[in-house]
Amino acid sequence: MKLLICAQAVDKNDPMLGFFVAWVAELSTHYEQVTVLCLREGEHKLPPNVTVLCLGRGRLMRLAQLLRYIVVLRKNYDAVFVHMSQEFVLAAGWLWTLLGKKIYLWRNHYAGSLLTSFAARSAATVFYTSAFSYTARYRNAVRMPVGVVLQAVPALPRVPHSVLFLGRIAPSKRPELLLEAARLLTTPVQLSFVGPADKAYLASLTARAPEGTQFSAGVPHADTPRVFAAHELFVNLSPSGMFDKTIFEAASAGCVPFATSKDWGALMPELYVDGAVALARAVDRFFALPEEERARLRNAARAEAERQSLPRLAKRLVEEMS
Repeated sequence: MKLLICAQAVDKNDPMLGFFVAWVAELSTHYEQVTVLCLREGEHKLPPNVTVLCLGRGRLMRLAQLLRYIVVLRKNYDAVFVHMSQEFVLAAGWLWTLLGKKIYLWRNHYAGSLLTSFAARSAATVFYTSAFSYTARYRNAVRMPVGVVLQAVPALPRVPHSVLFLGRIAPSKRPELLLEAARLLTTPVQLSFVGPADKAYLASLTARAPEGTQFSAGVPHADTPRVFAAHELFVNLSPSGMFDKTIFEAASAGCVPFATSKDWGALMPELYVDGAVALARAVDRFFALPEEERARLRNAARAEAERQSLPRLAKRLVEEMS
């Protein structure tokens, strides 16, 4: 079997999408040949049976290149896996259908539209990870593991009473809830925000942040295990329907994650919070626990991460796309 993948970026240094390089590498172990069409190509080191082609800049050029590659490379793939970007299906689904190529769409987000419905109907299968994803409603939808790259925990000292927010610093990720919770804490903590942000939005957060709060730009995805390993707690405040991989990446590195995702709440009720007040109470409670109880939570969270590992995801994807 040969696979065509359409993705936003293939760049191990991308702070948000760097994980996808590992996804491509893992999928390549199951296929004779893998071709990746992407909007942006950066640094990567992939197996010899993987070819990465960048579609260039500008909407018209990208569309023209996409359609050209679909036709020219038609003998080099048997199926199409579209990661996250429904736009690929909207632009070229008709052509893949004419060529007899099955489309498999990965889309996991609480929001959607009529365009999402059209893309989902064009696909043989829609993959999602959250029970609250917009795409979970479709008859052809299949729930998947999150696909976490498990890392050995770096031997770093954790900053005492440290709380980390790592990810895109944007309103949809609700980092302001952590600042609200911080004002309610009875335990002194060291807050760290790590991730790319719009300057105006970042300025609004820094103006409200407690003294000593650290704000850092996004780091390459390969460096995130070290960031997680340097903190005791990780906070993910995305609405249910996203089920961010960072929750499990933190758990893999021994950084205990609190999250507002109801999917996480179903797996780890002790680490689920439903807002700023609940988060403040949970953080105070955690730091009051004896070390053996904190270790139990770290181990339980890591066990959940192992159940969501990338090899398990790749195996399921290959089964569905065969």
